[in-house]
Amino acid sequence: MDIKKNYILEVNYDADISDSPRSWDPVGTLFMLGKFGKYTNLNEETEMDDYSELDDRDDIVVLPIYKYEHSGIALNTTGFSCPWDSCKVGYIYTTKENYKSHYRKDATDEEIKKCLTREITQLHKYISGEVYRFELKSISFVVIDGKEFNNEETEDQCSGFYDIEDIIAQIPDDIKVSIFAGDLAEEAQRLYNVNRQESQNE
Repeated sequence: MDIKKNYILEVNYDADISDSPRSWDPVGTLFMLGKFGKYTNLNEETEMDDYSELDDRDDIVVLPIYKYEHSGIALNTTGFSCPWDSCKVGYIYTTKENYKSHYRKDATDEEIKKCLTREITQLHKYISGEVYRFELKSISFVVIDGKEFNNEETEDQCSGFYDIEDIIAQIPDDIKVSIFAGDLAEEAQRLYNVNRQESQNE
């Protein structure tokens, strides 16, 4: 009896995401100057009364937060090219001691800034709905007495991903995906092929 198995990777936007990445014990603290629609005020508990105090301390690392709003909201730490729909809306900061208690004790300011930038990128994706889920399915085909039968099973599924690359990393090396589906099928297939090519070159 000859059994053939094909794998399908379906990647979609995660419409059911509820937990903000700010609930993940982040390193940085937000000091916001505005509100963002249904997300109301993003300010977090801080010992500072005014953002000007951020400039007066040499024991912290701080980055500005910029907002671009035009039929949606985008956040980053570098600013946007459009001066009409964008502005500075706050800061993200951490004490050097706090970062080093989470990660490396010999961390540089640049390493800390990369971490703070990553946290704002995650917050941007959360606000803009760029969070993903996947389902890996297998379809088995078998021919018995000249008749073809098939069976579909879910091999794995998970939600709450902020990068499609992280989904691709969940696929075992011994599984070859032949069909891609869902809202993000094209990008998932591209990243899957890149990942497999890099693995072959190692």
